[in-house]
Amino acid sequence: MVLSNVEHTVMRDGRISAILHLDQVKSYNESVVLILSGIYFRKLDREGEIVTEAWADTGEYYSDSGDAQAAGSVIVSSKLEDAKIISEGLRWDDEEHILSGNDGAKVVLLHADGSTVTGVDFEIDIARRVVRFLGPVSGQRMVDR
Repeated sequence: MVLSNVEHTVMRDGRISAILHLDQVKSYNESVVLILSGIYFRKLDREGEIVTEAWADTGEYYSDSGDAQAAGSVIVSSKLEDAKIISEGLRWDDEEHILSGNDGAKVVLLHADGSTVTGVDFEIDIARRVVRFLGPVSGQRMVDR
């Protein structure tokens, strides 16, 4: 099955909490994997304001686990953190709430204060708000004085 120009809206407590727009979705027979392209995701707060946006060229969504991965040009922008993540690929572990870089993919973190960090083997534990790079890292962190 192939669907084009798809919009999926997630409701929570009677309000829209997320909107996913996809240029195309492909599903094959009994497979739990959906093949996605032209991805644009928005997470909304209780007032309906966008708090997170994400774009990706392509991706896969695993309907049995809620896990996902994105590839190509991937950008995640957080208004709460006033920061962006730019990468060639990211993975989402739905159970653990961990966002990580695809194997060997370079990840760039940009913060509105001018801080920039680039590295590989990147991981963010969303629940604990912990960012880790397990591989080589470079960049600069701006500190208020």
